[in-house]
Amino acid sequence: MKKVLFMLIWLISLYSFAQKPPPKKFASSHLAALWENENSSGSFSYISRSDSVLLIDLVNETTWKASFFGKTGYIKETYFDKNEGYGEYKSWFLNDLLASQAVREKNIKDAERIAKSKLAAKRNAIIINKYGATLGKIILQGKVRIGMTKAMAIDAWGKPNDINKTITRYSVSEQWVYDGGYLYFENGKLTTIQN
Repeated sequence: MKKVLFMLIWLISLYSFAQKPPPKKFASSHLAALWENENSSGSFSYISRSDSVLLIDLVNETTWKASFFGKTGYIKETYFDKNEGYGEYKSWFLNDLLASQAVREKNIKDAERIAKSKLAAKRNAIIINKYGATLGKIILQGKVRIGMTKAMAIDAWGKPNDINKTITRYSVSEQWVYDGGYLYFENGKLTTIQN
């Protein structure tokens, strides 16, 4: 379903790119400013009431890239009259903007998925190289076995929430506490698994 929706948005965006309307002039409704930067900062030019502003592109839902007497900058839509087909004009750009955002979001998700996949593949290779194919496969499945070292347990289950340590004359024992169970080590080797 998501693929179909994405394809539909993509096709609409292709169609809309081909049908992009030319820049259109709209009159200023009151004293306004054409800002150098998109966030209403930097230098600006005053625009008198009823002067025409050439709207070039919609930057976000309320800000336009515009031109005024050859100077290009940014203006908020609250500063000009919204008549003479403004709604239709804006809707084309808004649809285009939303389609572009959908494409960007999909590209970001794809990049994250690819990065996670590469990271997982790298981790898999490291674990197999470190412990061999048999133990490596068990560890990659998130399983532990009696006789494993602390390092193997960490690679399989992650770091424990807490470690309770007991030192006697003959041995050092540790209880590793996890959300889903406990691991018990004697002299660095896993001796008991409690789920």
